[in-house]
This record gives sequence, structure tokens and C-alpha cells, in this order.
Amino acid sequence: MFDWLNELEKLTLNTLENLQEMTDEQLLFFVEERGRILESIKQTGSDDPNGEQKGFDQNTRNRIQQLLQYDGMIQMRMQAMLTEYGLTFSKVQAAKKQKTAYDLEYTPDSLFFDKKK
Repeated sequence: MFDWLNELEKLTLNTLENLQEMTDEQLLFFVEERGRILESIKQTGSDDPNGEQKGFDQNTRNRIQQLLQYDGMIQMRMQAMLTEYGLTFSKVQAAKKQKTAYDLEYTPDSLFFDKKK
């Protein structure tokens, strides 16, 4: 269990160090890997009827709580990326709309003849 906790600490601290430069794929990897590690930790310490976690001493609980405090910074970065992608998507949609306004809606090979009345 301590190996998992050490791995989680290493993964989280590495993510925090590189948070501003990380791509969306790297953040996705972090989230998936973190989820896998947390599931492993959960299976190690199952809840008893009194609400206490078996197998976790106070030091381990403190380490886990400290790691969970970093979630806010990571979530803020992910939200900023989502907003940025949303703006980019909006710009692309607007560009497509403008482009279609200038596209020809008729076949350029066709001819039109005006008749004088």
C-alpha cells in the first residue's frame, strides 16, 4: 500500500511541477493513472462499521489528505484548458459559418440568361 501511496505522491507532485506546460493527453494520463492508484489504495483499506479506515495509520491519512488538497489546482488547470478549447471551437465554428456565406451555392458551369421584357 505504501508503494501505491509513494507512486501517487510522485505522480501528483510531478504533475504539479509541469502543470502549466502539460497537454490534454498528459492530463488525461494523470487522471487515469491516479484513478487506478486510488482504486488500489481503496481496496487495501476497506471501511469498517465505525467509519474508520482499516490499515491506514494517522500518518498515511495525513499524506492522502495532503495529496487531495492539490486537486483544486489541477482542476483549475483542467477547467482553463476546457475554456480555451471552447473558445477555439467557437472561433472555428464562426470561421466555417463565414466561409459558407461566400461559398457558391450553384454549379459554376451553369449559365443564366436574362430576358428583356
